[in-house]
Amino acid sequence: MGMTSTLQNRISASAFDPEGRITREELITFIELAIKAPSGFNLQPWHFLIVDDKDKKEALRTAAFGQQKIRDAAASVIVLANLQAYERAEQMVNDLVTKQYLPEAYKERAISNIRSYDVNSPDKYKEEVIIAASFAAYGFQLAAFEHGYGVTPIGGFDPAAVSETFGIPAHLKPILIIAVGPSPAETKQRKFRLPVEEVSSFNAI
Repeated sequence: MGMTSTLQNRISASAFDPEGRITREELITFIELAIKAPSGFNLQPWHFLIVDDKDKKEALRTAAFGQQKIRDAAASVIVLANLQAYERAEQMVNDLVTKQYLPEAYKERAISNIRSYDVNSPDKYKEEVIIAASFAAYGFQLAAFEHGYGVTPIGGFDPAAVSETFGIPAHLKPILIIAVGPSPAETKQRKFRLPVEEVSSFNAI
């Protein structure tokens, strides 16, 4: 299945096979593809917490208001936005300089700007981190779907409960749960999509 076909046919699974399985090797493959997503200064501000243990899935389900898909899916992935990604500034800027994306003369200034971004513009920094992690989250969904698995993004959960349940540190913000695994063939029609003319425009709104 090519990318155009994947985008054209992707649909959120309405149910999962409770006996379905997915290997950790496959999940890692999907993450390897997902982390090719773009991010500002290549900080890669994401972390994927894979939940495939039965008891831990049940604990996650509780934090997600009892959603059955989390129980039935072979695994769920908690996508976390890393609010301390700026700590990677030197590592990432060194790579930019080595590969000639950034002149050596701008190296120290770039490192300083990245490290101070969350202090000088905390709301903007947080927004950009969440956007980047969302890019990676969607990449994971597309990769899993392309490999024949059902995928459902779940935004209905209690972030504080998820963090407490899994001991997630404060700098990692849960932004999405992705349920993934074998699912029955979808028989329902695709949900309505607004026409392109209604959601796009050129040069002005």
